[in-house]
Amino acid sequence: MTSALATIGVGVFVGAGLFFFVAGTVGLLRFPDPHSRLHALTKADNLGLGLLAIGVALHLGSGWAAAKLALIWVLAVFAASTAAQLLARSVLRDEDRPAPSNGNAPSTTRADPDRPGQRTQEGRHGARPGHAGRGTPPRMPSARRRARPGEA
Repeated sequence: MTSALATIGVGVFVGAGLFFFVAGTVGLLRFPDPHSRLHALTKADNLGLGLLAIGVALHLGSGWAAAKLALIWVLAVFAASTAAQLLARSVLRDEDRPAPSNGNAPSTTRADPDRPGQRTQEGRHGARPGHAGRGTPPRMPSARRRARPGEA
């Protein structure tokens, strides 16, 4: 009886862990901006790894193996959160830089008179509404973003 219950528990935890891994991958592929992608990927993968570790620990049945798996999961959570923080900071830093004028990137942006609040990108490929800067969709200002020195 205990063996059948443990096998069912292993299947449930491993299946749930794999579900969250797939959900994180779908979020990585489907979300529009890097910050949303990082959020979906780190949250789902950390939860998926934790559930998978619980399932494997139940399968092994050893307290020492469960402790090792828990340590691996904690280290992976810290590594993933640190990497996501560094990537998000890098993306923010790159968004603040002006676009290079080497012929590949748009050279100017101007307000679109037909669409208030929209900007039109003019570059090598002509004007494209709804895009400003280096061809990325316009970002909505975040209420949680701190003002940088020199900003109003």
